[in-house]
Amino acid sequence: MEYKNFRFIHGYENFMRGCQTLLIHTLENFFSAKVRLHFEPLREILPRYGIDILNCVERKVYGIDKDNVMIVSHVNIDDFSYLLAIVFNLKDISSFTQKNIFDVLASSISNALQDSQCSLFRSSVLHFDQSLIHRTIVKYVSKGKYDPYKIFNLMSKFNAIRTTTFEGKYFSTGLIITKSIHNYRDEANKEGGIGSIFGLHFKKDIYDEIDTRFWYLADGHSTFFLTDTKKDIHYMFVYKNKMHYDANRIIQSKAIKGRDLLFKTECGREFSIITSKSIEFIYQENTWRYRDYKWLQKQIMNFLPMSVDVYNALIHYVLFCSKYDISSIIWMPKDLNSIDNYVSVKHAVSNTKINIQDPKAEGLIIRLLSSDGATIISSDGAIKYYGAIAELKDVKAKTPKGTGESAASILAKNGMSFKISQDAVIKIFMDSTMLKL
Repeated sequence: MEYKNFRFIHGYENFMRGCQTLLIHTLENFFSAKVRLHFEPLREILPRYGIDILNCVERKVYGIDKDNVMIVSHVNIDDFSYLLAIVFNLKDISSFTQKNIFDVLASSISNALQDSQCSLFRSSVLHFDQSLIHRTIVKYVSKGKYDPYKIFNLMSKFNAIRTTTFEGKYFSTGLIITKSIHNYRDEANKEGGIGSIFGLHFKKDIYDEIDTRFWYLADGHSTFFLTDTKKDIHYMFVYKNKMHYDANRIIQSKAIKGRDLLFKTECGREFSIITSKSIEFIYQENTWRYRDYKWLQKQIMNFLPMSVDVYNALIHYVLFCSKYDISSIIWMPKDLNSIDNYVSVKHAVSNTKINIQDPKAEGLIIRLLSSDGATIISSDGAIKYYGAIAELKDVKAKTPKGTGESAASILAKNGMSFKISQDAVIKIFMDSTMLKL
């Protein structure tokens, strides 16, 4: 096999007429990272990154440094293999807990390039939109465990359920996919178990048309249907604690085990697939995104030390605001004594201490977070002020951004801030670093 640069593949000009831009946007949205395509990796990679990809040409993934990861995809035509390299730039991306996602993505891109080359890349726009990520997720979650065609079918079904209504209203629902129903029976029977399992008098074939009355029964927060994917859905899993379980709480509860998967939808807005390895694939605003919750916890707690309980409560409210269209700014200063240097107005809540770890205060906390201005929270979880207005008179935006994003970036000069927009996008500011979920 002779190796060549992708730049010289037949149909390259067609690929460059829009498809390269589509591929970049798809990948940037998925990882919330900057993406650079190298069309001549055999010429560019060694002098730029010090990596000789011909030393092990079948290798797909390279760690360049802690903030940069490179994948290499191949297109094979006769006796030639054309190489395309893609570099992802994101703070501490090399610390992703499940690095095999890059291997799977490189293979998916190779397959998409191979398929679209048959039309000399004239059809490439059909292969590099969100369908590329859909296929990548199927390969990743099913590899060595589940039938990928069944997973593909279930993903399509849940995406349809996401926008289905029951009696005129959107609803949430959920399904746990497992290879061992016995694990959940054991969980129900053991002392201190987190949930119970119920057998259903009726069974639902996983290939049936969508029955909204059936899917409405599981709320996707504390109750989930349970199946081994053989054919029927014949069990339901119910958390003993009836609290609202978001993705992070589900992962922390260890309800899903081994290679089990949890599919859930949220009131017409979101469809997500959660693994026991702290990974969530979330389809939101017509875009797939990748969330690594262990990696996220490391980034936040390394920057601003706090207890795990405070972190979990914080992420719960961030995700809650995102799911329910609540525009909010949360600010956790490093130096509480200097907050007046960053805000012109702030309001105290009560003489009684309110802490985000207190479930009894959830209703009040949500109202505070939805108020105009920023909510100021200390690293021990105490809510200090709400309705804080950032001092923006000296802000000179280098790029177009809203007032809320400008305020969050200013506040992050002292600590960390979260900007949750009404379109569900979460941005985390830590000094000059911005992470997007």
